[in-house]
Amino acid sequence: MRAQHIFESDNEAQARKRHRLAHPAQITGAECAASVVRSHAIVAEHAAQEYAGAGAPAWFAPALQAQLQAQLQVQLQVQLQPICTAFFGHTVEMDSMLSQMDPQTITAIMSDPDLMRLMSNPQVMAKVQQLMADPSRAAEFMNDPDLMLLMERMRSLGVNPGGTGAAPAPAPIPNPWASAASSSSVKNEVVAVYGMGQFNEIVRTEKLLVVVDFTASWCGPCRHIAPAVDSLAKLYAGKAVFLKVDVDKNRDIAQAKRIASMPTFHFYKNGDLVEEFSGANASKLESTVDRLAVVEVPKSEPAAAPSPYATIPLQAAELATFQQCKFDVVKEKIIEFNDSPDCGLVLNDADLATLSSLIDLIDRMIENWKPAHLPPLVNLLRMAVIHPSLHAWLTSANIARIVRASAPSNEASLGALRMTCNLFIRGPLKKVMVDEFDTIHEAIRPFITSPAGPIRLAYMTVLINYAISFLEPKLAATESAQSAKVQLLSICSELLQSSSDVKVINRLVLIVGSLVFRDTTCKSIAHSLQVAETCAKAQSEFATDAQLSLACSEVLKSLNDDDN
Repeated sequence: MRAQHIFESDNEAQARKRHRLAHPAQITGAECAASVVRSHAIVAEHAAQEYAGAGAPAWFAPALQAQLQAQLQVQLQVQLQPICTAFFGHTVEMDSMLSQMDPQTITAIMSDPDLMRLMSNPQVMAKVQQLMADPSRAAEFMNDPDLMLLMERMRSLGVNPGGTGAAPAPAPIPNPWASAASSSSVKNEVVAVYGMGQFNEIVRTEKLLVVVDFTASWCGPCRHIAPAVDSLAKLYAGKAVFLKVDVDKNRDIAQAKRIASMPTFHFYKNGDLVEEFSGANASKLESTVDRLAVVEVPKSEPAAAPSPYATIPLQAAELATFQQCKFDVVKEKIIEFNDSPDCGLVLNDADLATLSSLIDLIDRMIENWKPAHLPPLVNLLRMAVIHPSLHAWLTSANIARIVRASAPSNEASLGALRMTCNLFIRGPLKKVMVDEFDTIHEAIRPFITSPAGPIRLAYMTVLINYAISFLEPKLAATESAQSAKVQLLSICSELLQSSSDVKVINRLVLIVGSLVFRDTTCKSIAHSLQVAETCAKAQSEFATDAQLSLACSEVLKSLNDDDN
């Protein structure tokens, strides 16, 4: 028989077949695909051409077709069983598996060289088994390009099997996209996109703002802004999800979204594209994220009644920042101090050329330079904290480190305090300042006793910024803010009793008035600290200061009025 000749006539072919059956992992994707196609061709040829019109009994063609189909199924079982075991987590009956995959799907899987390459990689398949066993671990694998490509290809082919028959029902291939973005946002990561399915799933289901960075490995501006994107992902964790789409690896997405230049940023809310722009503009990127990531307050929530007082509480517009700097002078001073013999060689020519982007350079300068040499660095940092590229480095420990290193120098101290004020510009950084109130205030507190008036007032400006921040409802509702607010009230009460500087006292009274305004807890604490008596004393001592007198009067009225 011709079929007998095809399958058994060649001893060498039989030996090769036995070897492959014994070593299924060595069967290549191309061989698998060829086997499927060849087997289907044999069935079609014998059933439709040779025997249909050759006078054979009517039962012969179906019988031969059944025989060949059985051999085809044996081949598929040998070749696909390792794949099924990896994906389903256990061995399944082949009839059950094949009943859920049409021949076109099987052929598509086995003719895809990338899929077969990945499926023959034990390390990749081990990760698949881990993911199948615990889908909640999807976020751990989001930056594994091999696993993400494998999952995306399988999902694109519609492989989402369930079990039938005696075998226990296998778990479907998990959909990591639905939860991975949220998990990644908690972990402060940029999510790399590996396919249209993943992209659409995240954009469609994510409740937070989705920021998409369309980039390319060869794009210089993309590399330039990448640190800012990473920093913003950390800074806005819990408020926005950041995706990175390599246009060369995701041409279908780039074409669908009409991406013409890189980098391009898309912003999605509730599945809708709400804004986009092109170019490596870090400031524009941050301002856009900051504006769009705000969670809208329900319109049904009633607005707070206006304050009946002229001086309290402090207003958001009174938040103090310092955003002007003479960069030429700063650079000249850095070069001058770096060349001084008692400084030690810290900067080289390459460092000076890329000063604003080298965080390790800042570390070396803080560590090695004398306090008298720190003013230009601190002024540079005062401006740099406004830029998102530095946000990831701005932990409370590093802020305190800069402040303490600056203490021996009046000029550096003033710059450090102004830098601290600038940290209240951005909402997420403001939260860091509130959460780490103890650490920050411990570092700046010595400045209140400075003989230099501008330094004392700069210290007070930091406290004013704290008081204004506590008036933001969402921030004030946090446990850390409540604790910091009480601590600030206690600090101000103590300073009111010990200070003789009218400018400092004026600011302290305004801070106290803002803290107790419509806050029964702070009012109660203020009464126990005898704040009313202290304010009355200050009003009497500085009766000629109209501004202070008015502030004291309104604070006293607020403390005694339960309805304001």
